[in-house]
Amino acid sequence: MRNISVIAALLGAVNLAIVGCAGRSSHQPGESPIPGTGRQVVLEALEPPELQSQAARKGVLSTILSSIDPSRLFRGSGEAPKRVETDAADLEQFELQLSDGTVVGGLLDTWDEPTEQPLPLWIASFGLLPDRWGSESAKAFDLYRTQEGMPSHMLVLDHPTSGAFYGNNAMLSIGSYDDARMWIEVAEYFKEEMNVSRVHLVGISMSGQTVVHALIEDTRRGLGLFASGVAISIAPDFHQAPGAQFSRLETRAGIENPWPPPAVESPAGGPADDSDDTAFLHRLQSEAIWTFMTERFIPSYQAVRLGGPTLTIERPDVPVFLHAGMEARVTFLRENMPENWNPAFSVDNLEAFMATTRTAAVIDQVTTPLVLLSARDDPAVSRHLFEEVADRAADDPWVLAYQTPHGGHFGFDVAYGPGYLDRILDLMGDPHVVHSWTGPVADIALR
Repeated sequence: MRNISVIAALLGAVNLAIVGCAGRSSHQPGESPIPGTGRQVVLEALEPPELQSQAARKGVLSTILSSIDPSRLFRGSGEAPKRVETDAADLEQFELQLSDGTVVGGLLDTWDEPTEQPLPLWIASFGLLPDRWGSESAKAFDLYRTQEGMPSHMLVLDHPTSGAFYGNNAMLSIGSYDDARMWIEVAEYFKEEMNVSRVHLVGISMSGQTVVHALIEDTRRGLGLFASGVAISIAPDFHQAPGAQFSRLETRAGIENPWPPPAVESPAGGPADDSDDTAFLHRLQSEAIWTFMTERFIPSYQAVRLGGPTLTIERPDVPVFLHAGMEARVTFLRENMPENWNPAFSVDNLEAFMATTRTAAVIDQVTTPLVLLSARDDPAVSRHLFEEVADRAADDPWVLAYQTPHGGHFGFDVAYGPGYLDRILDLMGDPHVVHSWTGPVADIALR
């Protein structure tokens, strides 16, 4: 799970992450807030080694270099996406209709060697617009299959803003609490059908919101499904990012952009004329969104709707299309409100849902081992967003919010080597670590 596709990484707006952390819970190397616990073991592993290259001193470069993989760039425009290019024949296309009629999909890799005990399941997703077919998914399976950790199953889910989700449901979800409810139902399915022992969650960028909400909702409902969560380069506020990028997209003459500007602006997310660098970044972000729509979203939609009419989206219609798709989802949720819906989250309209599901407003409710990992030099959005989340989590012993000096947007492998994230994920999947998160460690096996 080390990389992200080159265009998206170039323009953090598409898989938006958060830059840096200066809050009280953003621990720096050498701090030992809870010595002798599983949490402390993970904290020590989060301390980054020396930089691997001088290029990694620039967050934009480490982000780009981490994503360049010519063998797994975007599929051809208008073509049905191919399976990910990693032992594809062994991967199972997953599809499940949830209790409210929502259809979710992804790719499943099951452990094929016999074991005496039930195995854990990893659920992973990669943020705004990515789906099962992209380079992010392929590299996730690469990491999973080469990892020398404990046997487990892996499920990569389409993000609910992906073309596949839209093809199945004719609406789009911004994720967060809505997506978390979907993940819970998926986990319940696997608990029953495959008798998995426990479930671990990994969310990159926008999917980091889903991890946080899923852990909280799991506890609120007393389900006991999830053992740990990892949110890497989390984007904790949809209104400010990617909403800020959507609000700057050009629309047709006479049609107002429906995305409201964010409440707080910053150099990374501010007006396009702040500086030459900022203006250039905004142009790149606009190109990234358009490239994702043409090279990922539409082909993924067509792959789901085989034989159906071709989806046509022209560039000036993108912000209107995305807003309408997400408004449709909020309307659906309002009209199909389940009895167990958390009343803290409003479905009065899209803006209300975005405002009430902000990560900073809920992070202190987490009572499951959770790692939030971000880089100080992530070029995507304002640093204050991660700082706000970390500060709100400062008194929660279950949340470990950590900032590295370098790593850009999910470019930690360039900055600190490919083993850095591998080790974090391995530890967060270790039952000795998570079971001793706030208590003494007896026999953690450090691999």
